[in-house]
Amino acid sequence: MNYTENIGLKKPEGTDLFNIADFNENSDIIDSELAALDGRIDKLADEVTYYCNGESDNTDLREHLRDISYGCTVRVLGEFGFDGNTTTPTMGSGAYSLYLVGSGVKITLDFSQCSMYAPNGFDRLVYFEKLTVKGLDIALNGSEPTVGIGSSAAVTAKNCTLRDCAVSGSITGTRGFDGFDVTDSTLTGCGADISCEGSARGCTAENSAVTAGGFRVSSTGEASTSQVYAGYFSGSACRVSGCEFSAVNGSGGRGKICMGAAGGGSFTNCLFCAKTEDTGSPVGFFVNADSILSAAACTFRSCESSTSELGIALSGDSSENIKLFLNGVICDGEADEGYYSGRSAVFEKGEGVYSGYFFTAPEMPDTVVRLGAARGSSDTSGEVTALLDGSSRAVSGIIEEVE
Repeated sequence: MNYTENIGLKKPEGTDLFNIADFNENSDIIDSELAALDGRIDKLADEVTYYCNGESDNTDLREHLRDISYGCTVRVLGEFGFDGNTTTPTMGSGAYSLYLVGSGVKITLDFSQCSMYAPNGFDRLVYFEKLTVKGLDIALNGSEPTVGIGSSAAVTAKNCTLRDCAVSGSITGTRGFDGFDVTDSTLTGCGADISCEGSARGCTAENSAVTAGGFRVSSTGEASTSQVYAGYFSGSACRVSGCEFSAVNGSGGRGKICMGAAGGGSFTNCLFCAKTEDTGSPVGFFVNADSILSAAACTFRSCESSTSELGIALSGDSSENIKLFLNGVICDGEADEGYYSGRSAVFEKGEGVYSGYFFTAPEMPDTVVRLGAARGSSDTSGEVTALLDGSSRAVSGIIEEVE
């Protein structure tokens, strides 16, 4: 007796007599295999639909994707519901309410016709890895996370592409929170609008690309260690273009950290703004130690409601390893009504080159070289343009050499 290679059907040899039991056994095996295939037949299309039940979708969607072994788009429809189940990654810490990891084939999750509301008392909400995610819109609605900034996030993504995704609403309690926390990923058209009582970051990115987004974070500053960042970037491979970052600290934020963004990376056509309703020295962008800031055609602003402790549009850590390549930047300008602009740019150490329009004279060490920089007023705009045109090629060459 011989057997087929895949499902073990019996193949009588020429010397074997016909046995009805063998024939029936083969029929049962074929019937069972066909039934299993029929259960997966809906997953053979280019587009698969998952209908939310509003109660346990974090568990059921994961099961729904488990058997998909080819590239397709999964459309998620309806109001997404969370049960109490969570998943902790094998490599990492923390439990996620929705945990989805691609299997190595190209899968796109389309949430554009799905509404998702963060449950109260969540730890980390959703985790994506090796996936493309479109149209995810998370409403916070006064939810209270259970862990602090850098540990709790609405969206955590690794090796992903996120398109037109958003996180908005309010967070209660004094614990910190991240709207997006992404690593080695690409964000296009994504944004966050978060209000909180304590600390928050709109987008935390490591070695990622962020394009055409808007991130706004506001805090009452009630927590004793309130820290507000619209953006926080680490890793030399961060690339950001066409984005706006705005951080606001309320009247309770006296002396607390308020920054449009911090870290380093390459930025083009971006706006960074920090505003405080009380004293607190807001900073439009703060360059972290050992970081490179390459900024072209970017605007940095700080607004303070009091003149007792004015902010700084662009500043950084007191580190000799800071590298600055500023080409055609604008540092501060007319303050919003009822506010005061701070200093334009202040660096104690570092090296690099800079050019642009500075509302007050930039305070730079001798190792940061001026290339056509000008202190602004209305009658110097033509001069500024001419100087920037002349320095653009030199600064671009330096940036390319560093990259």
